[in-house]
Amino acid sequence: MKKIATIFLAGICLAATAQPLRTPHSALRTSEAVRAIIGEAAGEPFQTKLAIAGALRNRGTLDGVRGRRNARMIDAQPAWVWRDARRAWAESATNDISRGGTFFESINFPAPAWAAGMRVTATVGKFRFYKL
Repeated sequence: MKKIATIFLAGICLAATAQPLRTPHSALRTSEAVRAIIGEAAGEPFQTKLAIAGALRNRGTLDGVRGRRNARMIDAQPAWVWRDARRAWAESATNDISRGGTFFESINFPAPAWAAGMRVTATVGKFRFYKL
């Protein structure tokens, strides 16, 4: 019985260490997340796409993400933008450069009213990231 328990516990430990630091939120499908990343940051550097991917993953929903609604613009992006967005989504599972941010806005605009009471977690490229 001790051998079975030891083997079982060892299997749990191995399984736990094999998991990424952050698991993809079940509410977000990869294809939808990639399209949202492109809609928000198609022309931005990879680091910005990665930060947005992290914030989307932290949020767990695409509700309120305006960029994902521009299907014509998203579909017209070149292959390198799609590669960057897919890579950003994959890497955001273990690398959260938004530092827990769940909302974001371009620094080209004044701080939005919805950000009142939130704290800034990071600024990456032209985006500022917020968390409640």
